Amino acid sequence: MDKLALCPFTRFLLFIPMALLVFSCQEDEKEPAPETYFIQATINNTVVEFKDQPSLGATTAHYGDQYELGIYGNIEEITGILIQIYDTEPLGLGNYSGLVQTDNQMVGVRFSYVDEFDNYLTDLSNPEGSLTISMLNDTLVRGFFSGVVKKTSSEETLTITNGEFFVKLVN
Repeated sequence: MDKLALCPFTRFLLFIPMALLVFSCQEDEKEPAPETYFIQATINNTVVEFKDQPSLGATTAHYGDQYELGIYGNIEEITGILIQIYDTEPLGLGNYSGLVQTDNQMVGVRFSYVDEFDNYLTDLSNPEGSLTISMLNDTLVRGFFSGVVKKTSSEETLTITNGEFFVKLVN
């Protein structure tokens, strides 16, 4: 019998550590999946999804006692949404609803929706809308929203339900 020959069981035991080393290295080589930002909502019973990554985002503004967070997205250049949250206190996690204007300040939620050539806005005489911010940090904003928007050229309204967003803060 050759002294260098190994029994099958010994070869098997040597194979296990080598296999573990090879497979564990392959796992480490995978790159993490990039963040996927979105805004989606059901608008008059039709699901509308904004997924064009370069056209999604959020900005903040602060002037005087007015704080604002704007969340926006587009589908090509013909459909877009803008969600604005206003308050007299710094914005944070929580619920915002309605829209009230006092003096030079606004408090609440305002929606703008453009579908091809039709423009819809929150009706200032009957503002229906709510939004929940569930995550807000230096780079990301996540939350949920719903409301009603009115066509600027008629009394036609659109109902927005099941709205959700996850966008990058681009300030």
